[in-house]
Amino acid sequence: MKIENNLNYTILSNNINQELLNKLEDYTIINNKSYLELEEMIYNYPSKTICFNNTLYCYNTKEKENIFNKLKMRNVNYINITSNIEDTLNSDYIYVYYNNELIMEGKTLDILKEEKILKRLGFNLPFTVNLSLQLMYYNVLNEIYTDNRKLVDKLWN
Repeated sequence: MKIENNLNYTILSNNINQELLNKLEDYTIINNKSYLELEEMIYNYPSKTICFNNTLYCYNTKEKENIFNKLKMRNVNYINITSNIEDTLNSDYIYVYYNNELIMEGKTLDILKEEKILKRLGFNLPFTVNLSLQLMYYNVLNEIYTDNRKLVDKLWN
């Protein structure tokens, strides 16, 4: 697994265990933190890459958006280890693991286009991506959207 400094990553896994975490031993791994603790940690974080271990799922959409904005402002990249496919939408690159085995990797949209493989692994597509794909079949859209607001704006125009 190659991690470049200028990209944000998601490791999507059905089985987040110590073996997977050991592959990221060079990074400080953040486990359960309150939103305020995480905010403070981001402001004071000395490194250029932070690693979340199934941490972001407990925050609402607005809190996640604020966290990603703060990371961007501070020029801190992240690795997000999660089993929630919705949390992949803010990443540049995804590694998909199933039972500790790397199944596929690639740019976020390229991975999300592999709907059949993801479903076989037990992951449903994020709602906005799934809706975009369905609307593309009916020629209503010509691209995949990952942001709800942008999709709604496009549909209303």
